[in-house]
Amino acid sequence: MMYSSIKHYDHHSTRHGDTDPRCSCKGCKCNYKSILLIQSLLLPGSVPTDKTVTTQSRGFGTVTILNNKTFYINIFVNFIHDCIMSHIHIKNTSNPKTNGPIVLWLTNTQSQPVSVENSFLVSKMFSSNDFVGPLKGYSIEEFLHYLGANQLYFNVHTVKYPNGEIAGDLLLSHSFQ
Repeated sequence: MMYSSIKHYDHHSTRHGDTDPRCSCKGCKCNYKSILLIQSLLLPGSVPTDKTVTTQSRGFGTVTILNNKTFYINIFVNFIHDCIMSHIHIKNTSNPKTNGPIVLWLTNTQSQPVSVENSFLVSKMFSSNDFVGPLKGYSIEEFLHYLGANQLYFNVHTVKYPNGEIAGDLLLSHSFQ
């Protein structure tokens, strides 16, 4: 787990109201001043999308956690055609070759697919209230639990590849205090 790198995040009160023993803060006086930067390289054939995906599409995503309730997501893509939706998923540990449950909808353009060349597909603020599926009703702390266990990934779905054209694991990059 990568919790040593996220020591100043809102880990002091878990969803059960207990103090988190992973905390290495002195005196637990953080007051949510940290910013976490989570990054992902989005490539074709990335787990768990189909390894037979052939595309020129590429992308890069970031999640910047600003405090205990809000975070900002950017996904920059190259050569995505007919995008129908994008999400953050939890990995499917029982069958790694299939998509896991969605925990955050980023875009939903099924009715009017969009094509993006060298631009942002997503640039938006979210909150823990936006979580769906297994994270619905949970805090960002639960999101960080899955992040620390390397269980979250971006997935960009298109008309041609409805299970995902490009995807990438979310990895902790920096913690700013």
